[in-house]
Amino acid sequence: MKKRKREDGIVTENQILFELATSKEPLSKYQLEDHVDKAYSNIFEATKKLLKDNWIRAEKTEPNRRNPGQKVEYYRLTKSGILAVLTLPETAAKIGTIANNYADMLILFKKWDFFKKEGLGSVLVSLVKMFPRAICGAVNLILQVEGKDAGYTEEQAERMIHGFILGTNAMEYLPNFQKESKTLLHCYTSLWRACSKDVELKQFLVSEITRTKSSLELRLNFLGQLEDALLKPETSVNSTG
Repeated sequence: MKKRKREDGIVTENQILFELATSKEPLSKYQLEDHVDKAYSNIFEATKKLLKDNWIRAEKTEPNRRNPGQKVEYYRLTKSGILAVLTLPETAAKIGTIANNYADMLILFKKWDFFKKEGLGSVLVSLVKMFPRAICGAVNLILQVEGKDAGYTEEQAERMIHGFILGTNAMEYLPNFQKESKTLLHCYTSLWRACSKDVELKQFLVSEITRTKSSLELRLNFLGQLEDALLKPETSVNSTG
């Protein structure tokens, strides 16, 4: 029974995340109750958990119209919340709306109209559809942080989103798309050629490439030292001594 109750809670949390994603304005618990068609108690508990896990934040607080002595919070997604929404199957059909609503959060969304003008709207939608598989097929990201104090940091969430959809860290995800590797390469090549025309996008990609290269060099160096320990044990560094 407890498991079933938590599953129902996850459904409510997903519904709240999606409603906030597709809403132009922040929504209160009362408004979410109408949109999600769940009892206020369910909305209250789900919102409480989403706040704790940093999927949403209170964008503003206003006096309750019916009871001015009480305050009403209005919620919006965080970057972690956007990451969670991108794992939901219904998101691809509304991604243009979501991008416009959260253009202030991610450069991907800020430049969405630019990409569309470059004829790349369908490419982005295709990548959004593949996104759940990219992060290990987690159709419900909330399950990944069950029992933890919080979800991903804002920086981690942003890098995961851009890492796959803009391809700034595509190597991490290629093992999940071996059959579609040529398709992905075509998508990213088209996107990056378009990015070369926009100064802000170009600077962003160069910065991310530099960061990714540094990370890869660190990994390769570490792997090289392990390889030396295996193949050249007499010359490798004795880490225990």
